[in-house]
Amino acid sequence: MKKKSQIVQLLLSILFGPLGLFYSSLAGGVLFTLVAAGLSAGFFGFGWFLVYPFVLFVGFFTVSRRNSEFKENERRHQEIVEATRQGSR
Repeated sequence: MKKKSQIVQLLLSILFGPLGLFYSSLAGGVLFTLVAAGLSAGFFGFGWFLVYPFVLFVGFFTVSRRNSEFKENERRHQEIVEATRQGSR
């Protein structure tokens, strides 16, 4: 798992709307793309823009969550490395 950039997520979401969520969340990208497509059919193409604010928030929080998990895994890895070094002495 790699750390993700909030700035890249924001730019992708602004430029591509729900498709930009694929950067941070496959499930979120699929869900919001389908919702936007469904709303666009009902609102003559404007549904895509109704979803934009939600896409920006979801993108921010998914990247934040992913980066928190990354930091936690990094910390655990460091603990294991230190314990291994201590045990080999």
